[in-house]
Amino acid sequence: MTDRKHEDEPIRPHSDAAAQPVDSDAAQPETETLRPPVIEALSIDDDEAFGDGADEPVTSADAAAAGESAAYSAPAEDSADGAPVGESADSAPAGDGADSVPAGDTADDRISANESPAAAAPQPAADESKPAPASETPSAPHPDGPRLRRAGSGATAAVRRKRTESAERRRRKAVSALARTAGVVTSLAVVTGTVWALGWMPLPNHTAEPTGMQLTPPIGDQQAVCPGPLLQLGLSSDANQISPVGEPKTTHHSRGANAEATNLSEGGPSVFVQKAAEDQNQVLAAAESVTLDTPKTNGYAATNCTTPASSQWLLAGNTETGHTAALDILNPGAVKARVNFRVFTSNGLAPSGPAEMVLEPGEHKSLSLAGVVPESSVMAVEVIATGAPVAAYVHETFTETLTPRGAEIAESTTEYGTTQFLPGVVVSAWPVDGPDTTATIGTAVRLLNPGDAETTVALQVLDENGKVAFRDDVPVAPNTVFDYPVGTVPDGKYTIRVDSPTPIVAAARVAPLDSSEFGWLASSPALSDSALIAVPAGDSPRLAVMNPGEAREITVNGKRVKIAEGATYETDISGDTVELAGVSGMRAAVHFVAPGAYSGFPVHPSISEGDTITVYR
Repeated sequence: MTDRKHEDEPIRPHSDAAAQPVDSDAAQPETETLRPPVIEALSIDDDEAFGDGADEPVTSADAAAAGESAAYSAPAEDSADGAPVGESADSAPAGDGADSVPAGDTADDRISANESPAAAAPQPAADESKPAPASETPSAPHPDGPRLRRAGSGATAAVRRKRTESAERRRRKAVSALARTAGVVTSLAVVTGTVWALGWMPLPNHTAEPTGMQLTPPIGDQQAVCPGPLLQLGLSSDANQISPVGEPKTTHHSRGANAEATNLSEGGPSVFVQKAAEDQNQVLAAAESVTLDTPKTNGYAATNCTTPASSQWLLAGNTETGHTAALDILNPGAVKARVNFRVFTSNGLAPSGPAEMVLEPGEHKSLSLAGVVPESSVMAVEVIATGAPVAAYVHETFTETLTPRGAEIAESTTEYGTTQFLPGVVVSAWPVDGPDTTATIGTAVRLLNPGDAETTVALQVLDENGKVAFRDDVPVAPNTVFDYPVGTVPDGKYTIRVDSPTPIVAAARVAPLDSSEFGWLASSPALSDSALIAVPAGDSPRLAVMNPGEAREITVNGKRVKIAEGATYETDISGDTVELAGVSGMRAAVHFVAPGAYSGFPVHPSISEGDTITVYR
């Protein structure tokens, strides 16, 4: 098999004489050496293509093993003496030496430009027993010449190609990683620069003014729940039996639609309902009184017919010997009400309060507080309703030995805050030697601290001009009720103001020193601009209006009255209705003070329309 044309050999003109032996003694005609262009087998570095192995000479056996000819790119002048092949006179003739011929002098090793690719195909090997002619002798490098590198063939070439592809992949990965890193760095630089620029660059400031619209939603039906007759225990053989006593008299006044009364039970509590009407200023006020004069009960009780609430407080009651206290809960609504309680005493929360109540629509239920906190001189009850609001009252009587000493129906209060007002309270001066008990005679302020920390209450007794007649700081333990007696001022009518750093609840118990009667007054809420008062039947009704703010004028039944700052205006009431105007933020109460008849109730703000709200769009 013949080798292909070496790349580093000069291209000679095609001649039939090229296959003949060359006579070294014969004169060689001068010919022009044609150098072919150097053709690189691979376009990569020699070390990367061939690895680190030593350079090897190319033999015909190597070419035969690979099945393809080897290509070389040695320059033509790489002969033994450095001269171009074919031009040196010292070129070794064919057959001289170890059967070798000068590289590039074998005619069969050259491929003419006119020959087809088939002419370069391998030929059958010659008979090894015969000496091979010079034209068939495998060409070998000159012993003293430079070694020629193989371009790679067969399995070796495949390995080298894989190495080349692996190197190319590594190069591409490195370039890609470098590009990604540069992109991240550039992005961070852009973000940092933007943040810095926004921090220093003034941005445009645009403020949009929302468009507001004031709306006054219509109010729904108004209700005023009256307690009905007095409820008393101990009138039968069953000590826990609660019996109604007396015939209540109700007074109501409505502006706008008429109010209709409905009894929740025969001879029991009643409720006034004023239906909602469009384009009308609706106002509803109702009150009730009951006069008691029986061998076991006497006294007088006057109270507001209150609006149902979901949370309220009752500061009244005593369960010591001779006292009875009944709690009455009323549901005037159209759905069920679930009611829970917390009872406070001078020792803290009662260990077990009343069981939860479920009231059907129009139902009322009563229970004895003596069964919850027996032998307790002071108490307060918190009523929490869910499902429907309810009304709540405490019915209390006092009997000394066998002589009745008064009765009262105490309404609840929703006032729970840091400042409480009790306007127009009657205070009787204590005797020099002091009272026997503050629970039965004189005037006392009942204070409830429902918080979990002790508070100190600043109690002030203000005269009708707003001057402080008495002041004291009263500590009240957490979750406890405390009665503070007021008797160190001259007899008269006073407004009691209570201030505390934490929310409290307050009420006043009023009684003459002879202990012939008593009454309860809940704290008065702040009024709206106008108020309508229903005055029930009773002796000597009196109105007290206290101004906690700056001096100003108000109107009482059309009469203009100026009230100084901190002062209290008092007037007797004639008739069953009182109308107030210009009384926003003031406090007011109605009192009945007569022999055998002590009672009173706070004035509530009239609900004439819904609260105005602002809607933005």
